[in-house]
Amino acid sequence: MKRFRLLALVILLSIAQTHVAEAAYSLKITVKDVNTIWMYSEKSTFVSGDPDITMYKKRLAAYAKTSKAKSAAVAQCKEEGVYYNTRIKVLDARNGTAGLGNLKSLTVSTMKIASYLSDLPEYTEEEDEELDSEYDYYEDYPDYIEEGYVSYFLEFTCSHVGTVSLISSNAYKIYIDGDFLGELSRAELIKMKWSISVLEEDI
Repeated sequence: MKRFRLLALVILLSIAQTHVAEAAYSLKITVKDVNTIWMYSEKSTFVSGDPDITMYKKRLAAYAKTSKAKSAAVAQCKEEGVYYNTRIKVLDARNGTAGLGNLKSLTVSTMKIASYLSDLPEYTEEEDEELDSEYDYYEDYPDYIEEGYVSYFLEFTCSHVGTVSLISSNAYKIYIDGDFLGELSRAELIKMKWSISVLEEDI
């Protein structure tokens, strides 16, 4: 009887070790998207060549270094980021579930001043409605200057990160929130050190 008990214990340990070995792969997935912060409390659009631009950019650069700016950026990533806390699903070569997870972690990086040119200055909602009712085309607005205005804002990268434990397979199909990310072999993932980084626009 003792011999049978010992044999059963050996079999159970062997099964447990097999499951541990199957789930030995850990895949890290990072989805990045670019977002922006506008300083709505003050003027951010200027006529090209305005001497106030230099001072405004200095204030914007100083704000970018504050914890308030970082907190605002994180909040923006959560509100605007399509993939924040979304599901990761990985299928094996037989289309069985190889692993499940979520993009749980969030970091903000590369915060910098960015700009773009426009044909019109900033208007209040009331001003915009009044001009729209008075003119058929925005090119007829009194303030219209083709690319004569420049706006400044903060641009940064949101990185949504998740880790999935995978069972052993020769290949894996990866999905983020139901969107197909791609199919990679185990050999390819080994070369990539089990870490994938993609831009939101590429999904």
